[in-house]
Amino acid sequence: MSTSDFTVDSVRVLTTTSTTFSGGLQDEIAVGVKLEVEGSLASGVLTATKVKFKDSIKLESNATVSGSTITLEGVPGVTVAANTFTEFKNTGATASNIAPLNARNVRIRGRASGATSVIASEIEDRGASDSNADVILQGFVSSTDVTNPTLSILGVTVDTTLLSNDNFKDANGNPIGSVEFFNALTPNGGLVKAKGRLPAAGGNALAAGILREIELED
Repeated sequence: MSTSDFTVDSVRVLTTTSTTFSGGLQDEIAVGVKLEVEGSLASGVLTATKVKFKDSIKLESNATVSGSTITLEGVPGVTVAANTFTEFKNTGATASNIAPLNARNVRIRGRASGATSVIASEIEDRGASDSNADVILQGFVSSTDVTNPTLSILGVTVDTTLLSNDNFKDANGNPIGSVEFFNALTPNGGLVKAKGRLPAAGGNALAAGILREIELED
């Protein structure tokens, strides 16, 4: 795969020097990034006139800012960056100065830019950091990231070992149990949202016994 020759929903996509990009830059195309492509189809190949980036990542937790990077409590290893397309809400932070987000509880929408990194399309300041805050991590899970009863989102292990069947949800929020949940991910993966609570000693908020709910997303 390259940023000028890639696949979307099993359709090969080619970009040209005339292709326009909306909501992101061409070099930000990566595995797991949701895209909407317009163009002409011939012999099974779509030559793109427009590529639009779509959000698939959602994050919610307490933020720590280091330089131009945000890390989030409870989702170890995940890093978030802003760019000129990022929208900021309830904060004086900007793409060139995200320091006001340090020690704040934030809600982030964005897209994957690597195995454990995210480019934010929107960052909302929800108030001061809260030691009792919920932690939310949503992202694309490939079939290779699934080993029942665990899965991985942006490199973070989500351990469902101690989760009750009522807390496995379908895309409409209905309980489906662990078997149906993992069966839905086994063939091709899918979009998953996991919700936990910050552990007292830090670490992974989506670990066994701390994870509260897991849900399939459209």
